[in-house]
Amino acid sequence: MANTKNRTKRMIPHHSGAILMCEQSSITDPEIIKLCNDIVAAQKAEIAHMQALLERY
Repeated sequence: MANTKNRTKRMIPHHSGAILMCEQSSITDPEIIKLCNDIVAAQKAEIAHMQALLERY
C-alpha cells in the first residue's frame, strides 16, 4: 500500500506538468489547441481522482 501511495503522490506533479505545458504555450494551430484542451481536462480529472485515492489511504 505504501508503494501505491508514493507512486500516486509522484504522479500528481507529472500530470500537473502536462497541464502547465498546454496552458503556458503559445499555440495557434486549432487542432493542437483542441488536443491541449482535451489533455488539460483529462489530466485535471485524473489528478482529482488521485487526490481522492490519497484521502482514502
